[in-house]
Amino acid sequence: MLESPEGTLAVLRTVLDVLLRRLPALELAAPPAGLGRLEGLAVGGRSEVPVRW
Repeated sequence: MLESPEGTLAVLRTVLDVLLRRLPALELAAPPAGLGRLEGLAVGGRSEVPVRW
């Protein structure tokens, strides 16, 4: 389990970096303005992020 928000963000950055390098054609399948937000989180978030490649 990660112990800090900074640790969680570091892992997320690494995952996204690897994912985008391995799937360079990955793109959003919906307009950014149409993505649902999660309420109640201190840093915000998305309920889903549809993608295509």
